[in-house]
Amino acid sequence: MRRAIGRWAIFAIAIPLTAAALGLIADQVEQHRGADSKVVKGLRVGRSILRPGS
Repeated sequence: MRRAIGRWAIFAIAIPLTAAALGLIADQVEQHRGADSKVVKGLRVGRSILRPGS
């Protein structure tokens, strides 16, 4: 039961927070390096993998 709760917590809390953090970091990097930066594109891809619906 404890493992199931831990797994649920990861899916329900950690993944959306990580996706949001990647989006914020991508916005900050985009301001400094521009929208065509490979770093920004990589962060956006990472975010889209974590949050396929957005």
